[in-house]
Amino acid sequence: MCMKMSHTINNIAITAIASALPQNILAVKDMGFGAAEVERIIASSGVRNIRIAGENTCTSDLCVFAAEKLFAAGNIDRSTVDAVVFVSQTFDYKLPATSCIIQDRLGLSTDVVAFDIAYGCSGYVYGLLQAAMLISTGVCQKVLLCAGEISTHFAYPKDRSTRVLFGDAGTATIIEKGAGSMPFHFFTDGSGSGHIIVPAGGCRMPYSAETAREYTDEEGNTRTKNHTYMNGFEILNFAIKEVPKSIDGVLKEAVLSKDDIDVFALHQANEFMLNHLRKKMKIPAERLPIMLQDTGNTSSASIPLALTLAVDSLRVQGSMSKVLCCGFGVGLSIASTIADLSETVILPPFDYTA
Repeated sequence: MCMKMSHTINNIAITAIASALPQNILAVKDMGFGAAEVERIIASSGVRNIRIAGENTCTSDLCVFAAEKLFAAGNIDRSTVDAVVFVSQTFDYKLPATSCIIQDRLGLSTDVVAFDIAYGCSGYVYGLLQAAMLISTGVCQKVLLCAGEISTHFAYPKDRSTRVLFGDAGTATIIEKGAGSMPFHFFTDGSGSGHIIVPAGGCRMPYSAETAREYTDEEGNTRTKNHTYMNGFEILNFAIKEVPKSIDGVLKEAVLSKDDIDVFALHQANEFMLNHLRKKMKIPAERLPIMLQDTGNTSSASIPLALTLAVDSLRVQGSMSKVLCCGFGVGLSIASTIADLSETVILPPFDYTA
């Protein structure tokens, strides 16, 4: 069963965005898959290097680092932040909520609203929705949205379908009252939930000696059930079929056309998929940045990370008053919105240091 929904929230502004990347860089050519295979992987995915969080680095570490840089550069008074929304599928613990840990580490007021959202590829837009709703209802005035992943910790070294693609990153975004409007559109199809999944570790399949055993699938990829499985063919089909519909849906909600959009900030899944979508929707290459070559697919962090990576060139080439953000993938889920980032403080990425 599928659900489609669109809605507009008024008087909202995204005022600042920052990102943090682990300093550890791993080249695809050094992953041990053979020269011919590496060449094929790079040609299709566009990924040459990924960023890898250290063994003791969590997603919250990257997000807190990005938030601290944001507070300093944007001259943001942290006492005015009254909500923390943490979006990730790689939490510090099963409990407590990572957002509570972030509140303490950033020295935010104990009066803040704090909660986690367990979402991946579409998670950043879901986080924007939650922030916008908190503000529009009057519950909050300024929301800190932290979105990030340490996906490499769940990519098995022998699994070329995930190992060569996923990277780690953390981001921080400030959303508050403003003059803008944000239209949203959503699509959810849980019948495809098994196409990107870490089977073990939850209540359905607890960790055990059995889940830690290696197995090899029909494509020759080896992993355990404690690690990420991805059916790339099914994800590609889903994205090609449904992402253009969601983008059309949010444009319809906003009463805009594709020609009105300055920047299409899409989830950085892989280069082949993004180029296929761009050509299918007849979007000029300069309006759809592809920025995953040296970071990989960073899941919930990929949209804000791409904006921080591309901001200089995007500012030079024209307006950012209409930026369409679309996240798609794990769930299966798609979330789209349009935001005015013309006055948003967007900082270049920072290298994380402990």
